[in-house]
Amino acid sequence: MNRPANDDRPPELVAEVTPDMLTGEMFDYALHVHMGSRVGYGYGWRCRRWPRLSYLDRVYKPTKQHPDGRSTRTWSVDGVERLDLGDALAALVGWPTLTEDELRVLALVPAEFTNLRRVEDDLAGVPHPEGGIKPDTPHYRVLRWLDALKDKGLVEYGKSPECGDGLPWHDAVPEHRRWSPTIRRSPHADHYLAPKGDGA
Repeated sequence: MNRPANDDRPPELVAEVTPDMLTGEMFDYALHVHMGSRVGYGYGWRCRRWPRLSYLDRVYKPTKQHPDGRSTRTWSVDGVERLDLGDALAALVGWPTLTEDELRVLALVPAEFTNLRRVEDDLAGVPHPEGGIKPDTPHYRVLRWLDALKDKGLVEYGKSPECGDGLPWHDAVPEHRRWSPTIRRSPHADHYLAPKGDGA
């Protein structure tokens, strides 16, 4: 594929994905949509190999107009609904679409690998909850944003041999467990964060 001189997309965003490439690919369950007991139900699935790609199957109960019921499938990329599978696959060949929250969070993720828990706390604005992360809390929203950015290839996770709290490892911790997760923003993030030219 010949690329224009000003095409700064990373290689993984240039390769074309065709419908036959999806044959045999795994799609993981992502969500359940409540449509009402008298209407039907919906289930969302996300592609394991290309996590930006997902679809939502809606199954409608029989009606007078459709006595045998009916079903629909809606394809999405980056959470944005597409006309059909072809339109969705075409959208994969390009820079990911970010929400305002994702762009804001991306700008705050360090450029160098940093302790993950420390970054989560900074982004959430509150200390890590003692009882674990629960839905609809600052840390829960941060995890959702970071997960979306990971799927879009804009943040990277790593490991550090240092203890997460900066203290020495306890003697009871075995050697193979002496690591803590880290995170940094991908170099690809510069596409979104670099200052735009003034046209001069």
